[in-house]
Amino acid sequence: MHDVRHTIGAMLDRAMCNRSHPFGVADWQASAVIIAPHPDDETLGCGGVASKKLGAGADVRFIFVTDGSASHANRVDSEALRIAREDEAIE
Repeated sequence: MHDVRHTIGAMLDRAMCNRSHPFGVADWQASAVIIAPHPDDETLGCGGVASKKLGAGADVRFIFVTDGSASHANRVDSEALRIAREDEAIE
């Protein structure tokens, strides 16, 4: 897992260098709120940034708009999926 985080962090660092004002230490340490439509979107969409900010000591909070229970209708029991998504979000 460390290798993945390191790789994502390195890619993010390179991307930020192309900005007119690259992120500095204070930017990474600033708190953040990440809003996601349902659990796992925060990881897919903002996982690298969240990991980098958490690693810098920032307070990062996540808000999920839905519980994700309808994301796999007819394939997975919605209540079981809701419970699994909630457990994943707490981790």
